[in-house]
Amino acid sequence: LWVGLEFSGLICQMDARELCRKPELPGSDGCLYRSIGYDDFKQKFGVNLQAFPRPIATHPHGFCFDEDKHTDGPTAHIWFTGKLTNTVGRLRLSDGAVEHFELTLGAVPIYVELGCDRNIWGTCLDSNKIFRVTQGESPLVTEVPITRDPAGGRRPIAIKRSPCGEAMWFSNEAGHSVARVDTAMVERIVSRQGTQPTGDAAVAIHSEAVASLAAEQGVFEGPDKLHDAVLEYAVPMMSAEMKLAGLAFDKEGNLWTQSYHGNMKLAAYSMVDKEAADPDYIVKIDSLILQQACDQVARRMEGTTRDKAGKMSGIPVQQFELPTTATTLHRIVAGPPCEQSDSETSMWFTELFADRVGTVRLCREA
Repeated sequence: LWVGLEFSGLICQMDARELCRKPELPGSDGCLYRSIGYDDFKQKFGVNLQAFPRPIATHPHGFCFDEDKHTDGPTAHIWFTGKLTNTVGRLRLSDGAVEHFELTLGAVPIYVELGCDRNIWGTCLDSNKIFRVTQGESPLVTEVPITRDPAGGRRPIAIKRSPCGEAMWFSNEAGHSVARVDTAMVERIVSRQGTQPTGDAAVAIHSEAVASLAAEQGVFEGPDKLHDAVLEYAVPMMSAEMKLAGLAFDKEGNLWTQSYHGNMKLAAYSMVDKEAADPDYIVKIDSLILQQACDQVARRMEGTTRDKAGKMSGIPVQQFELPTTATTLHRIVAGPPCEQSDSETSMWFTELFADRVGTVRLCREA
């Protein structure tokens, strides 16, 4: 079991079996808790930036392993986002060595995920971009704008691999949308430039030249700007103040996300009449969205469409109202397989302000 301590600048390993042996203590809410101390961690890795006269806090927010199943071998790494330093870091588990790779100033990287292309992908909350970092001895960073307008303000949050491969899906907090970035298309656009970009300026110069030449020759060579690799789907919302949080896929390829009311400051939540507050929702988008996205990307590559907006028509969407209000929904994951039935799907989620963990369970019809 691995955990990140954001304000301490640590990534730590725990022995889950030892945790289960700890005594359960009753809390003020009547629930039972197990207390975890600093000395309970099996390993502790500091990931702050080393500087004089003191280290600079990175605030590691999200992290992932560089392979599907991590090992303790000499090549095993954990990648993490430096939320406070606008960096993405790589921690080598064999000796604790840490490298930091710079992102655009003000990026505020949040989540990070191993991609279907074996690169590392993540979200930049405040720069309207997602990023890709290649693995190997000399990692290279590419930042992908979500929209043509750099100030689009989508605020991307969670990012996950597509069950179909060749794409990453991510949620946009402010845009109340989910989006797909085509990993193969990003690679083609970057390779066409001959260099690896660290921002959008070099991309724009090259893209205009390619587009001009293609227009003169009457040939469409496919998308030529990095933001062309992104396909965005607006998620239906129950009111105008809704925001999206986490994103995950279940075992059948359905996409799940969290829609909550984000018009209230956390400091004011204690004064909210929770009985009168509008409800928040867990949202299920049918797996048909995966095929629809692949078909639209294929049409864009053929030059028969340049539409960047995904079409939600014909794709079933279900909204599950939560019994708790003012939740500030945060993360969501697919639950373990049900021992009693293969037809059951469970999704587990966290409510940051409500300080709760919840689950949605569905049984597939025979």
